[in-house]
Amino acid sequence: RVHTLQDGRKIVLASRVHEFLSIAQQSYDISVCSLGEQSYVQQVVTLLDSGRTLDPPQPWIRGLAYSARGEYLHIASSPQPNRPPKDLACLLPFSCVEHEGGVGLEALILDDNAGMWPAEQQGNTL
Repeated sequence: RVHTLQDGRKIVLASRVHEFLSIAQQSYDISVCSLGEQSYVQQVVTLLDSGRTLDPPQPWIRGLAYSARGEYLHIASSPQPNRPPKDLACLLPFSCVEHEGGVGLEALILDDNAGMWPAEQQGNTL
């Protein structure tokens, strides 16, 4: 479960994460959002996609690979340093737009810390 990224950092993947991604990618566009730098996000995406078994291999992570590091640093030095740094409005703007007669696209957030997301988006968090 412990993997070494290209830059030498270690990351622990949840057991059966590749099985989960294989199933989830059939119904969802999967994006990755992290407070790490963009290079870290890309390395994580590469690792997550490494379990593909299709021939030819198709990526499981077809959505954005997004670093929220800039937002985190900006918020940390702002008058509201307790505001969560991750936000669906930055990652998937259309998920936050309400349409006449309906709501915007639904997003499912998998995160080990729901507090990184605004309170109104925590209902989307597992």
